[in-house]
Amino acid sequence: MTVVNPWSLVLPISRAEQIVETLVNAFREIADAPAPDVSFDDGETAISKRLTRHLQTLLPDTLVSGFWDFEVSTVKSDMSDSRRLDITYGTVVQDTHNVRFIFECKKLYGVTDTRAKQYRRRYLEEGVRRFVIGSYAPDQPVAFMIGYVDPKGVGAVKATTASMAQGNAVIELGLRAYDKGRYHEAPPRQFAKHAVMETHHLRSLPLRDITLYHLELRFPTEGKAKARKR
Repeated sequence: MTVVNPWSLVLPISRAEQIVETLVNAFREIADAPAPDVSFDDGETAISKRLTRHLQTLLPDTLVSGFWDFEVSTVKSDMSDSRRLDITYGTVVQDTHNVRFIFECKKLYGVTDTRAKQYRRRYLEEGVRRFVIGSYAPDQPVAFMIGYVDPKGVGAVKATTASMAQGNAVIELGLRAYDKGRYHEAPPRQFAKHAVMETHHLRSLPLRDITLYHLELRFPTEGKAKARKR
């Protein structure tokens, strides 16, 4: 069996969009449940783990065939930089091609929250940048960032674009400009039903450049406010 990266060479965009929609719908089911067993107050690892488990349970009842996994280990080609991928989806196409989708997940807070800046930095440095340097998806031209938010955090994913354009971030994140000097495209050219925006990142050879599609998944209930220090 041949491992194909990029999957876009063998997988129709309609099916790719169906995979993303399956993830989004699964999140809504666990977040909007009458007695949810996961909330915005949980850590992003716990949220992603619960989401993956629900996706695995749902799989037989969806039109999407394949395998959902949580925290799959990955290393660079030289066996360095060991990392764990938050959520991955793999499937076999045409009985010969094994393809994989990668979703990196981070929590984000609204701009009025004291944690907003810290978590926005983590979204960029521990999420986006790891795609840029090849820690994640070194062979793929497309991957996904997920921002978990509560009602106060709606818009937090798109708000990360301001930080992307500051200081050395443009260079460090390898950002390619779109029209009018913007470093993001909103709505995105693909996955527009669920993605807030796309960003395109230049990567050093032999890596392929990569386009990231950014999703914002909202919990219906606000998280607890951070306790004030006495």
